[in-house]
Amino acid sequence: MRLLSVISFGSLWAWSLISAPHATDGQTHVGCDATCPPIGYEYDTSHLCPGFTVDDISASKTYDVCYPQNYGTVSLSSFRKKGHVTVLSNVYTGCEAGRREAGLFAGLAQRIHEETGGNVVFVSSLKGGGDCSAWAEIYENDAVKMGFSIGESAWTMPLTVSDNSFELRDHFFTPPYPHPSYMILNENLEVTYKSVGPCCGYISYYDCTDDIALELESILTKNIYEVYNKQLETFTTSTWAATTPVAADTTTTATIEGINESPFSLPCQSTTYSDWSECSLTCGNGGTQFRFRLNSVDPIETRPCPAEIVDTLPPCSQ
Repeated sequence: MRLLSVISFGSLWAWSLISAPHATDGQTHVGCDATCPPIGYEYDTSHLCPGFTVDDISASKTYDVCYPQNYGTVSLSSFRKKGHVTVLSNVYTGCEAGRREAGLFAGLAQRIHEETGGNVVFVSSLKGGGDCSAWAEIYENDAVKMGFSIGESAWTMPLTVSDNSFELRDHFFTPPYPHPSYMILNENLEVTYKSVGPCCGYISYYDCTDDIALELESILTKNIYEVYNKQLETFTTSTWAATTPVAADTTTTATIEGINESPFSLPCQSTTYSDWSECSLTCGNGGTQFRFRLNSVDPIETRPCPAEIVDTLPPCSQ
C-alpha cells in the first residue's frame, strides 16, 4: 500500500474552479475532473491546490533530470526567486493523451523560457516505462512536427525528471488527481493554477485533434503571463516606493513636484509595444504571438496568431 505524504498548509482545503472540457465521443466520461482537492477528498491535506504554498521540505527535495542530458539534479527551491514562475507537468509515457500534449508542452516551454529571459522554468514529471531521455527527445521532435520552432538554439526546456518512483507526482499531483495535468507556481512557490489538459480521456492519440491539443498552448500561455506580468508590475512598483523619499507636511501638489524633482526615477516606462513576433507555429492551425515593452504594466502581451497568418501555414507532417 502506498503511503501519501501529508503536508500541513494552515488552510484545510481549497477549490479550483477550472474544470476539464466536457467529454466527447472520443473521450471516456470519467477521470478528468480538475477539481482540487478531488471530489471525495475534500479533507485530505496532501492535495496541493491553488492558494497553497509548497512547504520547505517539498521545495528542497532534489530530482534527477534526464533531459537535457548532463543537467544533474533540480529542486524547486532554486526557482523561489523574484519574478520567477515555475510550471510543472504530469505525464505518463503509456498515456496517449499525455503523449499528445507532451510535445506541445515541450515547444511551449522552450518558447516562453526564451521570451522571458529564463525567468519561467518548466519541469516535467515523466513516468510509465521506457528510457526517460529517449521519450524527452520524442516529445521534442513532436513539438517540431506540430510547428514549434526555436531556430538555431539548443533545447533547454522542459527539465524532464525521471519520476518512476512517483515522488514528484505524489507531492504535486497527488492521486487520484487526473493526468495529463499542469501546475503553475509563482515566485514564492504558491500554486496559482492547477488543471487537467484538454486531451485527458482520449484513448487514441489522433482522437485528440490538433485544434483540441493546441488549446493547452493558449490556456497555459494566458495563465503563465498573468502571474509573470503581475509579479513584474509589483516588483517595479515596490522598488519605486522603497527608493522614493516622501516629505512630511506637504500638499498633494508639492508631493507630485517632489517626485518629479526626485533624483530617483523609474526605469524607462514605454507605452509602445514592439512589433508582434512570428507565430509560434510554422505549420498546422493555431499558435501564439507575443510583443513586449519596457513597462511594469503588462510588459509582455500575447494573442492567438491571426487568421491571415494561420491560413498561410502548411499542414504539419504526421
